[in-house]
Amino acid sequence: MRNWSSNPETYISELLDIRARLADAGLEITEEQLMIRILGGLPDKYQTTVQIMEDKLGTLTMNQLRAELQVRYQKILSAS
Repeated sequence: MRNWSSNPETYISELLDIRARLADAGLEITEEQLMIRILGGLPDKYQTTVQIMEDKLGTLTMNQLRAELQVRYQKILSAS
């Protein structure tokens, strides 16, 4: 994310756009590969959530990941 105080949905949307452009160029990125990249790019404030989500890779969906990150984001906002 460019601005770590911003909503993780913005970061995810940017990565989804990049994924689509790569697919147009013939390079397929799996949903799991994308989720790994998303988790790897989050700041330390998301560390606990990242660890939990990494343990769920293989069964985790993109919608579940997005929902979990939104929950964490809301908690970060309320703590500020």
